[in-house]
Amino acid sequence: MIQKLNQSTVFLCLAVAAIGLAVFSYLGFYNRYWADDWCYNDDFKHQGIIKSIGTYFDGENPHRGYPPNRYSFTILSGLLYLPGIFGTQILATITIVLWVIALVWIGQNLNRFKPFTSGSLITLASALLLFYTLYLLPRRFQILYWRSGVLPYSWTIISGLYIIGLITSQLTRERPSKGVIYLTAFISFLGGGFSEIGSAFLFSGITLLLLVAWFEKRRSKEWAIKTYSTILTAWVFLLMALIALAVSPSNVRYVDLNRNPNDPFLVSFLSLRYAFDFILYSLLGLPLPHAILFIAFVGLGILSQRTNHELYEIRRSALAVLLTVLFTYLLVVAIEAPTTYLYSAPPDPRGQSLARFVVLAGMSIVAWTVGATVSTRLSKSLVAFLPAILLLVCSVYTLRATLNIYRELPGFIQRAQQWDLRDSQIKDAITQGITQIEIVPIDTKDINTRDIIRSEDFGKWVTEACGVQYYDAEAMRVAP
Repeated sequence: MIQKLNQSTVFLCLAVAAIGLAVFSYLGFYNRYWADDWCYNDDFKHQGIIKSIGTYFDGENPHRGYPPNRYSFTILSGLLYLPGIFGTQILATITIVLWVIALVWIGQNLNRFKPFTSGSLITLASALLLFYTLYLLPRRFQILYWRSGVLPYSWTIISGLYIIGLITSQLTRERPSKGVIYLTAFISFLGGGFSEIGSAFLFSGITLLLLVAWFEKRRSKEWAIKTYSTILTAWVFLLMALIALAVSPSNVRYVDLNRNPNDPFLVSFLSLRYAFDFILYSLLGLPLPHAILFIAFVGLGILSQRTNHELYEIRRSALAVLLTVLFTYLLVVAIEAPTTYLYSAPPDPRGQSLARFVVLAGMSIVAWTVGATVSTRLSKSLVAFLPAILLLVCSVYTLRATLNIYRELPGFIQRAQQWDLRDSQIKDAITQGITQIEIVPIDTKDINTRDIIRSEDFGKWVTEACGVQYYDAEAMRVAP
C-alpha cells in the first residue's frame, strides 16, 4: 500500500509539472515579433537567409540592429523565420520539449552506467527542474518567448545539455563512438555561437569537466576513460566558437561604444563577488520556491533508494555535496565574468537566466544526495510516508504557480490581437501606396520588451527602424 501511495504521488506530481509546462507552451502561441526580431526579419526578407548569415563578415556596415557575429543566433533565427509567424509561435514549445528531453536523456545515461533510480523519477526530476527554472527566470518573457532572447540564452543552456548528453552516452558503450564525437563537435561549435556570455559559460563548464576527467583518467576511472575524448572534442570546438565570435569583422561596431574594459586582475575578484551576491539574493529573495524544489528533490532522493539499495556513505555524500556547490559557484562566476570585464557590472537579467538554471540544478543535485543519504538512517515509518508528503506539498505549490502563469494569458491574447490588427493595417496601407503610416502602439510594459518603435520616438516620423524597413514603408510614427 505504501509503495502504491508513493507511485501515485510521483505520477500526480509529474502530471502537475507537465500541466505547468503545457501552460508555458500554450502562452507561446500568442507571441509575435518584437524589438530586435524586426532587424533579423528585415535582412531575411530582403537579403535572404544565406546573405544574412554572411553579415558575420560585414565590417563595413556592422550596425544592423543585431550582433552579426553570433552566427548560430542568425542561423536559427532564419530557420524560425521561414514558416512565418508560426515559427515564433511554436518557439516556446520547441524550447521546452528539447530542454526536458535533454534532461531526461542525461539522467537515463547516468542511470544505465550506474543504476541509482527509476525512469519515472528521472522524468519527474527533469520536469520539476525545468518548470521551476522557467518559473523563476528573470524576465521570463524574454527568455522563453521573445525569439531574440530565447536563442542566445535558453538555447545556450539546451546546447550545453545536449553536449553533456552526448558525453554521458559514451558511458553506455563499451568503446567510445566516433559518430558521437563528430556530433559533439558540431553541437559544441553551434552551441558556442549563440552569444558571448553563453559561449564563455559553456567553455568554462566543459573546462572544469575536462580537468576532472583528466585527473580521473590518470587514476584509471572507467567513466573518465570512456568520456575523455568526447569531452576534449567539446572543449576544442567550444574554444573555436569563442574565437569565431571574437574575430568576426562585424565586431568593429564595438569601436564606437567607448568602453573601458576592467582591469583583468580585478575581474576575478568582482566576478566572485557578483556570483556570491546572485546566489545569496536568489535564495533570500525567493525563499519559498527554492525551498519547495529542494524538499521535492529530497523526496526523490529518498524514493530512489527503493530501487537502489547501495548505502550512501556520509563522507562520500558530503564530498559530493561540497563539489557540487563548488562547481555551481564556479559556473556562476564564469557567467558573471564577461560583463564584469566589459562593463564592470554583472549581466542583465537575461544573462542571469543562465545562472538561475545553474543554481537550481546544483541545488537539486545536493537535495537528491541529501535525501538518498538520510533515507537509510531514518525510521521506516518516516521513510515510508515522508516522500509522499514532500511531493504533495510540491504539487500544491506547483499547481498554484501554474495558476499564476495562466493568469497572464489575457495579456498575451490582447497583445496578439493588437499586433495582428496593426500588421493588417500596415500591409493594407502599403498595398494602397501609402508609405508614411501612423501606427497604434502596443503596451509591452508587462513583458519588458520593446515594440516596433522605441517609446522615446513616439510622435516622431521614424525612417531607420528595422520594422519600418521590413514593411517597405518610408516612415512610421505613433500618433501623438
